[in-house]
Amino acid sequence: MPENDLYAILGIQPDAEGVVVTGAYRALVQRYHPDRWTGDPADAHQRMAEINRAYAVLGDTMQRTKYDGARTRSKQADFSTNDDYGDAFAAALAGVEERWKIACGIYPDLPSLRAELDRISTALALAFVTTLLESKTFTKRAEVAAHLERAFFERYFGPDPKLVRYARWLIVARQRPAALALNRLVDVLGSDVDPNLLISRVDQEFGVQELWTSHEQTIARQGRIQALARHVGRYEDFAAAQEVAQLLGYAVAAKRRRRWVTSRSLSLSRCRHLAQARIHRSAATWDTPIMSP
Repeated sequence: MPENDLYAILGIQPDAEGVVVTGAYRALVQRYHPDRWTGDPADAHQRMAEINRAYAVLGDTMQRTKYDGARTRSKQADFSTNDDYGDAFAAALAGVEERWKIACGIYPDLPSLRAELDRISTALALAFVTTLLESKTFTKRAEVAAHLERAFFERYFGPDPKLVRYARWLIVARQRPAALALNRLVDVLGSDVDPNLLISRVDQEFGVQELWTSHEQTIARQGRIQALARHVGRYEDFAAAQEVAQLLGYAVAAKRRRRWVTSRSLSLSRCRHLAQARIHRSAATWDTPIMSP
């Protein structure tokens, strides 16, 4: 763990809200307090000293502002320290579940937003839940989640969109050694380097090129389906509807008699990409799917 990176010591992002700083501190105190720690007491004392030192600065607005002004930002943060406190943060989340369930009863998309962040980092999930519960910014929940995720990836992998997309896939696909290698490359070479060079290097070293290519093709296919569905919904274009059907694994049989038909036989919500969308198509019927969507 970087000795002078107080944010890394608490496992939080540099732009973390004050409530997140306090939440992370309390979670770590619960885990590493000498009276609760079941490991080496010396390790607990050392961790608590680091945690208290970090919170003494970051928990004070004036000291944090001064620290941020002097803090070096020339390097990417060390990804190997991410989620060192995963168990502690998971326990902290368990402590607010009752309040969180009440919020989820009003905003049913909260669990999916949290789950997406949790796939990346437990610290992100804790930051999301804590921020919403304490700041009451539930109406901006999607923006809060997007901001936290963007800040996370920029901190470890730089701002390049392709590198961010690649890094996200590595983490979600549980290719942690490859993600660590990518973080190290960006730290050494900087974020201005051609992302294809870094991706190629990681692909070759860890043998993930085929998986990554397949993932990119899937994303492109999903994007195409969504774009076509919007076009069909607006213009009732048979050719576009036919392409959507084919992409989803359906066969299309033409009819002699031309008429507009609205059909529910191909529910795009079944494809998980186009929830509750309907396709209007001309002179067509949907045959039995070639494959199950």
